Amino acid sequence: MDPLITTIIPTYQRPAMLRRAIRSALAQSWTALQVSVYDNAGDPENAAVVASFDDSRVEYFRHSRNLGAFANFQFGLGRVSTPFFSFLADDDILLPDFYATAVAALEKEPTAAFAAMRVVRVDGSGRMLAVDGAGLPAGNYRPPEGLLALVEGGHVNWVGILFRRSALEHVSELDVRTAPSFDLDFELRLAAQSPFVVCDQPGALMVQHEGSSSVEARFSDTWPAFLQIIDNATGGDTVPPAARQRARTVMERELAARLYRIGRAAARQGRVKDADGAAALIATRYGWRGRARLLRVAARVCATVPPTRPALRLALDAYRVVRSRRLRAALGTNYGSRLQA
Repeated sequence: MDPLITTIIPTYQRPAMLRRAIRSALAQSWTALQVSVYDNAGDPENAAVVASFDDSRVEYFRHSRNLGAFANFQFGLGRVSTPFFSFLADDDILLPDFYATAVAALEKEPTAAFAAMRVVRVDGSGRMLAVDGAGLPAGNYRPPEGLLALVEGGHVNWVGILFRRSALEHVSELDVRTAPSFDLDFELRLAAQSPFVVCDQPGALMVQHEGSSSVEARFSDTWPAFLQIIDNATGGDTVPPAARQRARTVMERELAARLYRIGRAAARQGRVKDADGAAALIATRYGWRGRARLLRVAARVCATVPPTRPALRLALDAYRVVRSRRLRAALGTNYGSRLQA
């Protein structure tokens, strides 16, 4: 049977996690797929990991040099030839019915550019931290309402999204100016122009661990990339003026909050440069001068007196434990067993 879905797995230096990611793709109840691994001139063990599966559905390409994360993702996107595709970071995990559920949803809505499922964020032990897409009711969305739903209700990380290849006629490639958040940009640009479907079930696990980009955002990761994302999502002719203004207002509010969170995290860790960058923007762009002063002072205190950092981290860890228990009680699921490499 010819594959209908391509799983794009860019990888670099995490062979054990790569093994787990490939296994989760091959374990799908929907079996008509191919897994395309793109090795960014990374760990020498990556090739052996791929070869160990001895499955004709797995293909492997190794670059002769490190192209950078963005170029590796774009390379994989450019080689898609199947009717559907998805991106799977090498440290994340697909749940078994992701593809079957998403394909069924897209078959019911032939004009939809993608189907999104909930993404459960977990730590390295499988403890639930949050659920992407929890604020989006299941159903069909059309522009511009779909774009507004994503910016107001919270987008789904693209590990939980199955895209139609035909959607590339509207958004043909990733935008390097939005790196490292080119996944969010790609999703919002499609939603501004095309219908999409949201499914109620969890489709993937996004694993947050030491070294994960989802754990510690830096000032340079957000500014000016997020501003470009706002312009891309709202700048097209398909978005009516009223919807454009509403989306920009919400996204600017999110940018302000994101900058403050980054500044606060940087301050706790004594990273003065990032804290100062965030402080300058929230003061000049949003008028948050009091919060800006607090960030500057806190960053210098934590940089000068490092023993203050562990106490702040302990308080944050305690909050995460409580939050995880609440999520587990709500979902009734523990994903720890799926994190075994």
